[in-house]
Amino acid sequence: MPVLDYNIHYDIAAFVLYVLLAYFFYSRKDLSAFQNRFFSGIFFTSIIATILDASVCFMLNDKFWFPDDFTTFVISLYFLLRNLMPYFLFLYALAATGRMTVHGKPFFILISLPLSLDFIALLQNAITKNIFFMQEGNCYKSKYYMALLIASMTVYGALTIYLVTRYRNSFSDTQSSSNIFVILSCIALCFVKYYFIYIKLEMFFRAIALHIFLFSMENKTDVINPNSNVYNRKTFEKQTIRMLNSKRPYTVIIVKLSNIRELISIFGIDFINRLLTRDITNYFETVVFDRKNIYDCNHYTFAIIIDEKHSSRAKDIAETFHEKLTRDWIYDNLSIPLSVTIGIINIPLDLNTLDSMMQFIDTTEENHHYKIAVLKDSRLNLFKRETKILSLIKQSIEKKTIKLVFTPVWDCDRKTFHGAEAFVQIEDSELGIISDEEITSVAEKYGIIRELGIFVMHEACKFTTSPKAKKEGFSGLVINLSISQCLQRDLPFIFKEIVNSYGLHTERIYFDIKETFTIMNTPSALHTIRNLWDLGFFLALDDYGIGNTDITSLFTIGFRTVKFAPSILKKAKNSEPARIFLNHTIAMLKEMNIDIAMNGVDTKELKAFSEKAGVNFCEGAYLGKLLPEDKFIEFLHNANFSSNT
Repeated sequence: MPVLDYNIHYDIAAFVLYVLLAYFFYSRKDLSAFQNRFFSGIFFTSIIATILDASVCFMLNDKFWFPDDFTTFVISLYFLLRNLMPYFLFLYALAATGRMTVHGKPFFILISLPLSLDFIALLQNAITKNIFFMQEGNCYKSKYYMALLIASMTVYGALTIYLVTRYRNSFSDTQSSSNIFVILSCIALCFVKYYFIYIKLEMFFRAIALHIFLFSMENKTDVINPNSNVYNRKTFEKQTIRMLNSKRPYTVIIVKLSNIRELISIFGIDFINRLLTRDITNYFETVVFDRKNIYDCNHYTFAIIIDEKHSSRAKDIAETFHEKLTRDWIYDNLSIPLSVTIGIINIPLDLNTLDSMMQFIDTTEENHHYKIAVLKDSRLNLFKRETKILSLIKQSIEKKTIKLVFTPVWDCDRKTFHGAEAFVQIEDSELGIISDEEITSVAEKYGIIRELGIFVMHEACKFTTSPKAKKEGFSGLVINLSISQCLQRDLPFIFKEIVNSYGLHTERIYFDIKETFTIMNTPSALHTIRNLWDLGFFLALDDYGIGNTDITSLFTIGFRTVKFAPSILKKAKNSEPARIFLNHTIAMLKEMNIDIAMNGVDTKELKAFSEKAGVNFCEGAYLGKLLPEDKFIEFLHNANFSSNT
């Protein structure tokens, strides 16, 4: 069949697309090394295969200039190059997911086997002609070889799709889709080539697929922080995922410029950005030798990745930074007093997840007291404890395994137990018993206090309405309300709905609010507190006497009870001025129809002193320790009230 029966217009169009692809690709040379390397392999093998595909048509038509042996060689080279694209895509996926460094030589020998079989088959075809042969200006291919070709591509395609889906956190959604699209196109085009041999469609559609693949890769603006001219936070997260997937240890040096905000107020944002871009990050580069290892993680915190091969240098690099930054930074003939915090994190020994790494970076405390601070092991251990507690809180809320513990509240007027104060407690085999204070602190710090508070309210209502509590005449429950909860404007209505769902009256729930709340005095917090009051909840001002309370809050917010801090009681018992202060304060509060509660009643003498002073309610170790639900009910049942008087 004459050569003109071959339609090479698609190959010509493919070549034009590859020229455009080359322009777009090399205008993005600052992409990461592995992307450049493997995309270059895919690009060059594809464009050469396109040229060969079109050239073969002319070779088959002119045997004088192109003998059969030469044409056979060109066709063999074409087959080999077109088979390389799925292989390069698989290597790209290995590198992008960080799995390339996990495997040794035996793996790569095994994974190269399908491509090696293709190569061997093409070599022996020069003698046997059992794969393809030429006759009367046409090239005839073996169905068996085409089956082998499709099988080879399918193997690499399946492995690539597995990597992309198994480690999808290494890619954006667009990148995952484009990878799968390209590999499926390669396999589908093999079938097209088999059934429509005279139409040169394959290279054209490969060129389109590669355009889609290229434009799914990040632009410079996607990966570079313009303020510091180094890789940004998003790129650091992807690189962290990649390195964690590799299962190889590495080191991250954290450098936090702690006083940049103050410097901006002095020098201006433009000056500070120039300082970062032209001087500080350039200095980092001279120390670590490779700008691609430096990441700006926002909030003027830099992370520098040191791989396993160079991890022994991490300590020296950190010490070099320390030595440089202990002196004022000289820039533009100005002496700039930088305050810096430096830390070294060994992965995965210290931290082993992306979330823990980013949380540690974000919660690295700003240092305003020292020119340079070093993150010690104690800070890292505290953070690891916090992240462990955070995980336990989330699991406990999800599985509904958080338990409340109770301390009894003594009613001094009725000489009986008025109710109880509820606390959250988690018991862990590794960390032991985790207190309410620590749980609340972690929940506030990591933004899950809302979920914790709603869960606690459900558990509190469930206990208050339980048959056992009702039988013992349990009257009410005190729940601590954190500052951050007071900023949630819809919280009162959520709590009201929960209380109603258990058939309770809101008057049976007291909220203890720390005295430090009144220092904030924000409109949102005041709005929340007043809504709680309007909905019928009783409010108690906790730890009164140790902060800077605005006295007007006692009658503007609507506190039903004021609870004195334990230190006030102890001082009043041993100091005449303190006793006078306490007595007059109690008298004033009673005139305002505010009940008095005393915390820290740890002895019989302190209980007697409190009652004599006119206190309404008492809490403390003498009256009862923290007890779980069953033990607390038993305590109420067996309490000998007369012996406590």
